[in-house]
Amino acid sequence: MAQKETWMTPIIRTVQGEQDNQDRKELAKPRYTFLEGVLYRKGFLYPLLRCLSPPEVEYVMREIHKGIYCNHLGGRLLAQKIFRQGYYWPIV
Repeated sequence: MAQKETWMTPIIRTVQGEQDNQDRKELAKPRYTFLEGVLYRKGFLYPLLRCLSPPEVEYVMREIHKGIYCNHLGGRLLAQKIFRQGYYWPIV
């Protein structure tokens, strides 16, 4: 079964050397690493942030926003909490 393309697909191909990318600002190899089948973005405050697919994003946001943490946060606080938990996607 073929996997669905996500925002991570070109980055994974570039990091694995399968795709030569012209736009190094967006897909710079030094910013990402691929470990045991999972893509991570190297952060400044948090060492490795796990990159999430769209279904994972929905789950993490739901759980952090109203699930296991039982509180409703504004956008900025929600983003900070997501980063502290070690997650990343481009629109955080």
